[in-house]
Amino acid sequence: MEQKSNKKTYRILLIKNLFFDSVYTVFLLLFYWFAWRLADTITYIGQLRTNIPLLAGCGLMLLVLLTRVYWIYRKQIKQRFLYESDQAMNISTGQLSIAGEEFSLTELKYIRSYRNWWLLHFNKNRIIPISKKMDLSFQRKRSVPSLWMLSLALFIVITVMGGYKVYYNATDYHGALSWGLERLATEDKVDLGSDNIYEIGLQGIIDAVDKEVGMEPYLMTDNLEITFDKDGTITSFYAYVNGYDDEKVHRYNYLITSDSGGNSVVVDEQEWEDDQFPYIPENDLQHVLDMMKYIPVGEVVQEMGQDQNALMYKGIREWAFPENLQYVTEKGEIFPVSTSVKGPTVSLYVPGKEDVITPYRYIPYKQ
Repeated sequence: MEQKSNKKTYRILLIKNLFFDSVYTVFLLLFYWFAWRLADTITYIGQLRTNIPLLAGCGLMLLVLLTRVYWIYRKQIKQRFLYESDQAMNISTGQLSIAGEEFSLTELKYIRSYRNWWLLHFNKNRIIPISKKMDLSFQRKRSVPSLWMLSLALFIVITVMGGYKVYYNATDYHGALSWGLERLATEDKVDLGSDNIYEIGLQGIIDAVDKEVGMEPYLMTDNLEITFDKDGTITSFYAYVNGYDDEKVHRYNYLITSDSGGNSVVVDEQEWEDDQFPYIPENDLQHVLDMMKYIPVGEVVQEMGQDQNALMYKGIREWAFPENLQYVTEKGEIFPVSTSVKGPTVSLYVPGKEDVITPYRYIPYKQ
């Protein structure tokens, strides 16, 4: 008999079968689901060092499978005699003949059933379309029902659910991705021009940040720490600074950080208008900046003789029995404190050895 077929019909049949109705479909769906699962984990909690290699491996497996399926597809579509119109075709209990080509049915693995077509799967990845008008009842035991619609439905469900989870994690601070996007939108990298605390000083760091982001005129903090080597090389910087406008109203928070040293810091600027952090004149950052102009950081570091050192400011503190506590006057004079005192205090110390090497502490002198 003659069989009406064309390239478009055969292409559709192949796509349905190879991508959604074959043994490859199981693995494609499995790795596709796992890739979305990893994407959900990454966008929710991060753990990039563990999950990114897994996601890359999953993506590689998907690429290998898709390449294999596409190779089979291209191989089949090149066999024009399988889909050219009006091809003479004969089939018997032992042999299939189409366009002069002979195929032994002993090499037939199974038959997929579609709406108007059978797809005969032979060895060596050869797939032949046969119209359902032909009688294949003698091969009924090899007929396998089509599941391509179920596979397509699973693909759509996985895509929708996976996409929704990633979207959910990217919004309203539900996951690590939302925080990352927030930082991307609010963070600025500030070049300091130097990575040496002796050269740039705290004033230089604040000036560089102010030049980049435009800080409020009044600043206050009780959480500032700088670690640096004996030669002054900055190894880390952390400061959480509240910014107040001319009316002393809280407007912004500035998180200034650098975990790996270098001559730059990252500034995360957040708008924060409330009265949760009222302005305290005695705790203005300017008191710290004024003292840092005169504190002999390099000399004290040489005296302590340690490789790792740190400067810290934690706001206003009260001292009953001061040791190594010194006043710093507006003119830069430094002298010991002999009585109990309270005020904004800068500490210069050796991290982890505070009990062995007494920190040097500085407080502004009030006349």
